[in-house]
Amino acid sequence: MRDTSDEYFPTYDDAGNPLGVVTRGQVHTQGLWHCSAHVLLFNTDDELLLQRRGEHKDLYPNCWDYSVGEHLKVGESYQQGARRGLQEELGLEGVTLVSVSGVEKATWSGANFIDRSMFQGFTARAKRALDVANDEVAQVKWIALSELTKLLIQREELFTPWSLPHLANAQSVLEKLSQFEAVAEENL
Repeated sequence: MRDTSDEYFPTYDDAGNPLGVVTRGQVHTQGLWHCSAHVLLFNTDDELLLQRRGEHKDLYPNCWDYSVGEHLKVGESYQQGARRGLQEELGLEGVTLVSVSGVEKATWSGANFIDRSMFQGFTARAKRALDVANDEVAQVKWIALSELTKLLIQREELFTPWSLPHLANAQSVLEKLSQFEAVAEENL
């Protein structure tokens, strides 16, 4: 698995003003605001892709998470971060990203960390096979939304806390994606 300890993230104050660039470890131990993007990726059967985080991850190792989640690099937009994640982790390029939210802020904390993130969510449709990067991803799984709902109720501890509200809302995200695709099809 890839070593992420030397990753650098831009950080921000409570009002969103830039503070500087620090290491990943400093971001989480000092509870600094940083930016991330995530993607809920569906296949043509309307199943959602879940990604299991690697055992090396500093936060919530081996937990199920978004299809893709990326911390933003210096100068990167939310959409650019989401696209980079799709390419690096799943080998997907050129997919149409649909925004599912504006920029939101949330904080999660646990033993020895505070994760303060400003984030934006996207959705997309995978229409071809994935090329999963084994150094980035421990496991991926396509899941029917009915099965996901049961898992979220019965085994919430299997998931990262930041993904829970978004995964619980996956049906409405899929509906938004389907509406976008229908409009795009009409305009061809």
